[in-house]
Amino acid sequence: MTRLREELVAWSVSGRVALGLFVVPFVVAIALAVLRGSDRGLAFSLIGEDHVLEWLQAVGFAVAGIFGAFAAGLLLRQGNRFPALAYLLFAAGCLFVAGEEISWAQRLIGFGTPQVLTERNDQGETTLHNVGPVEESFDRALLVIALYGTIAPWAVSVLRRSSTLFVPPLFLTSAFLIPVAHKLAEMVELDEFPYDQFYNEVKEFSFAFGIAAFSVLSWRLRRRGAVSTRRGRALRQATSS
Repeated sequence: MTRLREELVAWSVSGRVALGLFVVPFVVAIALAVLRGSDRGLAFSLIGEDHVLEWLQAVGFAVAGIFGAFAAGLLLRQGNRFPALAYLLFAAGCLFVAGEEISWAQRLIGFGTPQVLTERNDQGETTLHNVGPVEESFDRALLVIALYGTIAPWAVSVLRRSSTLFVPPLFLTSAFLIPVAHKLAEMVELDEFPYDQFYNEVKEFSFAFGIAAFSVLSWRLRRRGAVSTRRGRALRQATSS
């Protein structure tokens, strides 16, 4: 409990907000699983192309990209060049994934798929993550990041250290745990586990939620630090004059 309180202070969030961020991925996953059993048609309509869950994923990655870029700008102004570059690369990656999630608005705008992608894309869309080898790389990258998001906060906690720059808070580990659990269930080949697009979309939603929440919290923390720094400088100037 002491460590959790330290986390709340480090990230400047209330216990209520932290609890909400922790339970949202589980609530959504359980609610959709129950809905799948009670109204399969409605459940699958929520996870279909250009439907609620896919758009939420795209919005999540877009939010992560935008606030990641904001955080990079704040870090750069504070003279933290390497962290700023890391956040900028993170932001670019998130925005790219956001575009991929909605096929770069291909179905909304109605433009055709380039021939080079038509021949290689499993869904015949203007995306790279549905191309065989690229899709495998995307899945591996998601798993590695999810593992990091699940393990790193607890490792830092055990070591009694605090890091808010590259390590998510403990209360976001639930969002990364769901993709890890999904992959583990797939690896051990549980016969009762349904490997279909439904649970794959739930996994991706949880991951996008975690990435977005981490990005917003990181920007918020960097911004508070910048404001405190400016106030400190103003106070020192006022007292010295």
